[in-house]
Amino acid sequence: LLRALAEKIDLQSVDGWALYEVNPDYEHYIKGHEYIADILGQWEHDKRSSAAMSKYTTVSRKGHKEALGGGDSRFVFRKRVFRNPREIPQDPVEYHLMYAQAVHSVTKLDEFPVNERVALQLAGLQLQVLWGDYVTGKETRYNDAHMYLPARILNDQPSRSEDEWGQLLSDAHREFGKGKSEIQAKVWYLTSVKHYPLYGSTFFPVTYKGFWSYPNNLILAVDLNGLKFVNLRNKTIMAEFPYTRLDSVSVDREDPVVLLNMKVRNPEEQKCFIFETPQKEDIANLVASYSPLHSKWQHAGEAKIRRFNMTEEEKLKLYDEVLTARRALAENNLLQRPVETSSGFLTTTLRKPSKEKLMRLKKQRENLPYDKVFKQSFWSYSKSRLSQPISIIIGDELEDTACKMFQSLLIHASIEKSGGFEIEGDEHHVGMIQLVISKCLEKEALCNEFYLQCIKQTTDQPDPNSRLNGQNWRLMALLCSIVVPRSKEILSYLMAHLRKCSIDSNTEEGKYAQFCMQSVQRTLQNKNRKYPPSTQEIMCVIHRRKIHARFYFMDGQFRALEFDSAATVEEVVGTVKERIGLRREAQGFSLFEVFGQLERNMLASEKVADAIFKWEKYAKSTGSQRFLKLTFKKRVFLKPYLNVQDKVEFGLLFNQAIDDVVNDRFPISYDEGVYLTALRAQVLLGPPTDRPGSDYNSVIDSTLPKHMRQPMQPDDVAKKHREIGSMTGDEANLSFYDFVRQWQLYGSTIFEVLQSYTATLPKNLWLAVNEQGIHIMKRRDKEPLVTYDYRNIVNYSPGLKNLMIVTESLTRGTKFVFNTSQASQIAHLIRDYTHVIVEKQRRAASRHR
Repeated sequence: LLRALAEKIDLQSVDGWALYEVNPDYEHYIKGHEYIADILGQWEHDKRSSAAMSKYTTVSRKGHKEALGGGDSRFVFRKRVFRNPREIPQDPVEYHLMYAQAVHSVTKLDEFPVNERVALQLAGLQLQVLWGDYVTGKETRYNDAHMYLPARILNDQPSRSEDEWGQLLSDAHREFGKGKSEIQAKVWYLTSVKHYPLYGSTFFPVTYKGFWSYPNNLILAVDLNGLKFVNLRNKTIMAEFPYTRLDSVSVDREDPVVLLNMKVRNPEEQKCFIFETPQKEDIANLVASYSPLHSKWQHAGEAKIRRFNMTEEEKLKLYDEVLTARRALAENNLLQRPVETSSGFLTTTLRKPSKEKLMRLKKQRENLPYDKVFKQSFWSYSKSRLSQPISIIIGDELEDTACKMFQSLLIHASIEKSGGFEIEGDEHHVGMIQLVISKCLEKEALCNEFYLQCIKQTTDQPDPNSRLNGQNWRLMALLCSIVVPRSKEILSYLMAHLRKCSIDSNTEEGKYAQFCMQSVQRTLQNKNRKYPPSTQEIMCVIHRRKIHARFYFMDGQFRALEFDSAATVEEVVGTVKERIGLRREAQGFSLFEVFGQLERNMLASEKVADAIFKWEKYAKSTGSQRFLKLTFKKRVFLKPYLNVQDKVEFGLLFNQAIDDVVNDRFPISYDEGVYLTALRAQVLLGPPTDRPGSDYNSVIDSTLPKHMRQPMQPDDVAKKHREIGSMTGDEANLSFYDFVRQWQLYGSTIFEVLQSYTATLPKNLWLAVNEQGIHIMKRRDKEPLVTYDYRNIVNYSPGLKNLMIVTESLTRGTKFVFNTSQASQIAHLIRDYTHVIVEKQRRAASRHR
């Protein structure tokens, strides 16, 4: 189509030119393998007005003609890749097209930082191209200033009338266009625009998903030299990276997010930039067009596939490994000898052999070599039900379970419809998969058996790319991601099978085998899971993808990240820190599972995927419409609390301070509430004006705890806002954080507890835990009633609904009993602070030696 269009307009070469689909919702680069008919079909489906034939001017020399694309959607032909942006094209048609694109970039897109003087000069040249030399009395030509000047220039002078703009345009036409031919005016226009450093760049409006010193809304510019982060308002270049600094580009499958992974030269440099944009694939494809090294960009979380070039001898060696593993299984008496089936009329109608004859036959079979007993059919794919387990399992109930698990394999492959652990209405067999894998987690013997069953069903498949084989491999992939067999012989057989099947990476079987090998290695590294996979995990793993989840921050924003089934909280916290640009040595941050009003810190060794399943199951059993929020925030506060110059860490702790105030975990008086609300108003509303007091209601609601919102007077906030009105937004944020940090118990985790053990303390209390120790407080008071450092805590014992703390002495000390559902959370936090103190003392002692 591009070649046909070029021929139609006499364009000599289409190198660098492309076709775009442009509609009110998005702009999309049409790749070479896409079909125009598919896009037209989508227009019709979306009821676009462009899907109907209409008369409008086309490139046809016959004038107006009926065609598609005359409505709200259209195809746009324009230059996409500028390989020599400063070079003057020799093709006059290409020059005219590039001039038209430059005019559009200046007047409609405002892509260059032109001031009013330059904008008028360019407008004069544009008018000369359009109308020729200036003619007196044709002032109506200058009525529509938006055709010649960017909206930014017009908006900077709101008091200037349309007639005044028209006069300026006519003066510019007369001064800058005078005596120039059409081609000369175009050359002058294009030459002027080419002087801007951003000429030849493609602009993508993006939102940075992280914390940094630049505005979060910006332009990502992609050009011949690399990537540039451009200020959205004034078009200044804030940062730039050549392609040699770019390690890889990843595109999120689920969310409109693109990840730029950088090569860092020192630990202080940011390794990853995450941008939110609907044009994520266009960015990745354009980077690939300029930089062949980055042509193989991936969807984030996609499994990497290795290509093997193996000789026949090497392939034969892998097959020998499988045979060796099978022999080891037989020699270690792990396999049930297959039941000898009779065939033919006579043998099936004669009476059964006697007990003595059966014993004699059994002894004869025991002396047979293993390959005579365990024939190839024993190891290979079967459509028939199992009459007995493959492995030796003790107990009739477990044997029945094992046979039902194999039947579930057949159901999952659509061979059978019943007889396994199927669940009515379970369309994608999610419940059945979870139930089968939970059996594997509960019983080691069933885990070993199910692995042998999966290996059997993926051995000697007639078509490695068939849907049936794919279903078996999908279940194998899920199993490998959750639990591995503890039997060394079965694990060796599994790995030999996967290595043999992974040779041909062009088949689905080969790709799944490689994914399973990676999963087994990760599961062995981080140990088996506690729970089966969630629905979300199943949908990701069966497509050989990492789990996709959102991680929330205290400002309400989230970042979408991928992690595998074996990922621990410690690993995911490290990934989050890397993705948001938080320095690696920033300590004390953790992941919390938040479900409605329930909040729990996750231990470093816990699996994140287990938490997703646990809360999914809870939501289903209770009928709750809530969902799990994996929240990243600081848990352990150690002095010095942060480096204020680190914008990322400051952003995290500043938003956490706001959350503490809003959720009534930071005690404030009325006057302090007025001051903090005024600081937030300076950021959210801007400098004070004669706005009504009601404008402050939304700021009050987003800043203060519930019990202070009703009595808070907006006029008091407005008065304080006027007093601090000279502050910048950054100064106001810093003042807010400094005010919170001045509290002597800043950094404490506040737990609401009840106590009835002693009459000397109120019933409703706050228990604050920080680096210094524990502090028992009246609720909403700043001063503690009593404080104990960790040296004076001799015992703490959490129960399901209460926590006992003994201080000073086990026999003569003071005992406190607090009623709280967060007893284990408090105990873990005390343990972590104690561990930190002991480590500090150990390091200090080693330095003095």
